Amino acid sequence: MYFVKMGRYACMAILLPMMIFLFCQCGKDHVVSPGGGSNQDRPPLPDPGQYLVTYISVNNIGKDSMVYNDKKQVARKWEFVPFYRRFMNYVDYTYDAEGYVSTAVYYNYIGGYTVLTRRDTIEWVPGKVNIYSTLYSGQTGAVSGKDTWRYKLDNNYQLTIEGSKDTFPSFNEGRMVHYIASNREKEDIIWHKYVLYVESNHLPDVANSREYTMQYGIELNPLYPMIAGNPLLARAILSDVFPDPMDKTYPWLLSKHYVTGMQYIEDDKPVMTSTVSYTLMNNTRVATKQVFPGIQLELNYRYIKMR
Repeated sequence: MYFVKMGRYACMAILLPMMIFLFCQCGKDHVVSPGGGSNQDRPPLPDPGQYLVTYISVNNIGKDSMVYNDKKQVARKWEFVPFYRRFMNYVDYTYDAEGYVSTAVYYNYIGGYTVLTRRDTIEWVPGKVNIYSTLYSGQTGAVSGKDTWRYKLDNNYQLTIEGSKDTFPSFNEGRMVHYIASNREKEDIIWHKYVLYVESNHLPDVANSREYTMQYGIELNPLYPMIAGNPLLARAILSDVFPDPMDKTYPWLLSKHYVTGMQYIEDDKPVMTSTVSYTLMNNTRVATKQVFPGIQLELNYRYIKMR
């Protein structure tokens, strides 16, 4: 089998139909109707504190921007669009009485207009969360399709795996494997792997793998309370430009504590090791800057204070 690495946007054009097919297949055996699911055994969500993250950048390029409601929940998350170099697409979230996400409504900038493109209804079930999606067609607003998909959750209702480690057929009589998997120690992700393999009879094959092993201290990550009850937000925060299949992932952003060190393997390259340094906001324990010198990565954060 011959694999090549491709540019992210060329790969996006080729692989997005494959990924849509994959996740449709993952959800087709589900037969329960939407209705919120069971609230039993869901743990109480952590206190978000006073300092809420409103902005994240990676190597001085915007990644995420968040707006909060009066319950300190993320009501809207803006997505940075690299082509326009602006925050343009966004998602609006609503939550149930326990603070867990119940709906997500997506708006995208298309042809000079911001239009509704998708609406998700979330059903919580022990061991997984089911997402029932209604898709909308561009500027007409007409329903263009429906879909059902899911994330697997651990006992604390946190993400463990997305996609499947099984091989699925793809177009052009090919096959593919795509998944994102994590292991946690309590509320911290200590191991994370992103895998995308695509074999095609008529196009260059693709192989991408990224693996992280992480260590943590005792300082609390202020992002964690925001994503603990919202796996859709967690999945968006995890990646730089969701759902680009060539994206990098930032699994430490989904952990309860600040990361202090990591080992990183990309494809078949040698292991890279990095410490982590922090710049704290004056008179607080929240970070405005997070630097990983061993992998040439810098994240910056902004906050709003809410009592």
